[in-house]
Amino acid sequence: MELLLLSLICSIVSAFVPLIVRITLNWIYKVSKEEIILQNDAISLKKEMDAISMVDEFSKYAKLQRRLNKIKDELKQKGTTRLSTLMKNKLIFTWIFQIITGGILLSIVWFYRSVPVIVFPEERLWPIARVVSWPTDVPGGVSIAVWIVMTNRVARKAAGFITCRVFSENRSDGKKSDSSPVDSEEPSGSFEPSDDERE
Repeated sequence: MELLLLSLICSIVSAFVPLIVRITLNWIYKVSKEEIILQNDAISLKKEMDAISMVDEFSKYAKLQRRLNKIKDELKQKGTTRLSTLMKNKLIFTWIFQIITGGILLSIVWFYRSVPVIVFPEERLWPIARVVSWPTDVPGGVSIAVWIVMTNRVARKAAGFITCRVFSENRSDGKKSDSSPVDSEEPSGSFEPSDDERE
């Protein structure tokens, strides 16, 4: 029973590593306070520009436009730097944890290759009894290798489903909240990239 639970936990952790890394790093590399301040400054400038006439107060309008463009450029640069660091670290940490969990699972398969994780009456597993018992050759047994393959497949299906649900909800929430006056001037990705871009 201990072997069954240990292999099951390792399979679940291995399947959910990309999701765990993604959520953790997205939280760590979220939009900084400085970026939020710049976003608010840009919105304020846009409102101020909308309140004046470009024809009657051209010099003031042009000055505000230059300030707005400078803020947008700074936001774009900060967003690009943050996203590149996020994607690089996401790839690195995902591979590291996948290698660790994969190594643990391979070690379990190697050291317990002749031990069945669970044994059923042989007739219940007919006609695949020999397949699922390999390489233990215990009648009615389910080998650790077969058990890990099955649990990995189920866990990865579950992880994929949960990932789609979680991030599709985040995208829909983000679209509702991304409705600032500056959006008409430039896409919201300049200030806070969407989850599609984080991918």
